[in-house]
Amino acid sequence: MNTITKIALLVFGVIVLLTAAFLFADEAQDTGKIEVPYAVMAAFQKSYPDTKVSGYDKEVVNGKNHFEIETMVDKLEKTYVYLEDATLVQIEEEILAKSLPEIVLASINKAHPKCEIDEADKITRGTTVEYEVVVEVGEKEMELLLALDGKILSSAQFEDDDEDSNDDDDEATEDDDEDEEEDEGAGDDK
Repeated sequence: MNTITKIALLVFGVIVLLTAAFLFADEAQDTGKIEVPYAVMAAFQKSYPDTKVSGYDKEVVNGKNHFEIETMVDKLEKTYVYLEDATLVQIEEEILAKSLPEIVLASINKAHPKCEIDEADKITRGTTVEYEVVVEVGEKEMELLLALDGKILSSAQFEDDDEDSNDDDDEATEDDDEDEEEDEGAGDDK
């Protein structure tokens, strides 16, 4: 075989491999370290065609994969959480403390007078809306989960194992006796 024939065969082989890879790529989209199923990406792009994605994450909740598509809207984080079958189960939006409903603010201030609100998220699961709020009470940080009517559903105090640790690595411990369950079928509220 001459050199031109060898090069032609090599090029042909590369084309065949690339074509095969492209044909099987519809199973999942590789987004760096997280492999997001094609159905999830298609559902997101169909529902939010002009939204720019800033990142991806994957978590396993109650044995099911949850794929998070992270975006930024007006400099605030907004995360869409899907199951593998492209069911949207949750939208988590970072909001300003002043955007919290008055009844939620009143409930926080009643439970923790003189606290400062560090972070606030609006969490939507189907038709259910809740607020996850991180407050500073003295030297301690607490995470509160509140219903739309202001009822505190749960509260947890962050444990700070190391003064220099990142806030994202801090763990929370439950302060109340209420049972908290994962809302698996969040997109199925009726």
